[in-house]
Amino acid sequence: MGDLAPLANIGAVGLILGYVLWQISPRLERIERAIDMNSRSLLLDIVSRTDVSDVMKDQARAMIRQIETKHGLKPQGGDL
Repeated sequence: MGDLAPLANIGAVGLILGYVLWQISPRLERIERAIDMNSRSLLLDIVSRTDVSDVMKDQARAMIRQIETKHGLKPQGGDL
């Protein structure tokens, strides 16, 4: 059994790590959504500015669409 002891220890650590990740997953999802919504607000501000280049606005629009798709949000209407 001595040869299997390191393997058994890794298995136990893996189980503990899996359990911890399973427990904090909902919190991490809420944090990720909050960060994405904040980023979306900043990107919408960039698109609305007149002093920002069209290339940057196009990149911001692409990122906004990506966030909206990820979170199942309705796409912004208007000139977006």
